[in-house]
Amino acid sequence: MGDQAFTKQKRLHNALEFDVVFKNKDYRIGTSEFLILAKNNSETQSRIGMVIGKKSIKFAVDRNRVKRAIRETFRRNYHSETNLDIVVVARPGVNKVLKNGLHAGLAKIWADLSGKAL
Repeated sequence: MGDQAFTKQKRLHNALEFDVVFKNKDYRIGTSEFLILAKNNSETQSRIGMVIGKKSIKFAVDRNRVKRAIRETFRRNYHSETNLDIVVVARPGVNKVLKNGLHAGLAKIWADLSGKAL
């Protein structure tokens, strides 16, 4: 799996790191399923954090499925020279695309973010 691994260095870890992105965002992308907030960082790579609430997705199995899809599409599709801290917030509309279309929608979001960040 090598460079495809999702290591601790690629994650936002605590509330302080999330708050920095929420309060000082440089980029914002909104869809009916997700809100993506991003801020330039001084790290050597982009990092990602997720906010997937029970109000948006009722069952834990579905929340975990969304988290796995976000991580997988981030690893495969986000290629930018700009290092960002990214927070992905799930909206209630994600239930509509949970079974099919989730990966395609996320891939488009990562492409849009890469285009904005360059």
